[in-house]
Amino acid sequence: MKNLTNVALLTRNDIVTVKCSYGFGRDAKEYTYVCTQELAETLEVGDWALVGKAEDQGFRAAKVCQVDCFADIDVDADFEYCWAFQKVDFEGLDSLRESTEAVVKSLKGLQRERMRKQALESLGISSDDFYRISEVKAGAAETVEAVEKGE
Repeated sequence: MKNLTNVALLTRNDIVTVKCSYGFGRDAKEYTYVCTQELAETLEVGDWALVGKAEDQGFRAAKVCQVDCFADIDVDADFEYCWAFQKVDFEGLDSLRESTEAVVKSLKGLQRERMRKQALESLGISSDDFYRISEVKAGAAETVEAVEKGE
């Protein structure tokens, strides 16, 4: 007996099938999903897509292994095909990570500056004294360099 849901999918001209896998190594499992032609045109092998059947059954991210040019649907299958319904946006994720890393870098810089100030205060050295010491140190380094060069 034909699976009417799969027959209905087969009659649509706006969908194709994609092969996707999830899991890693020997645990990787590959399945065929249906998706809109519009989505399929944006997918490439190696992309990730959200796949699932219904909200109550959840969804997951799966790696795209193949994008078909047509709907390769088995109308005699004893299952209904699930949908690949959205491409995972790693550019957005990368942008979020980069902005977080920038904030962390700024916070570390502020933390270092605060620790430097606390260290100077604990030694009773003012910022002005520290900068004068830094200038002397820089001048001393230049003098040592000049002596080493024979100037």
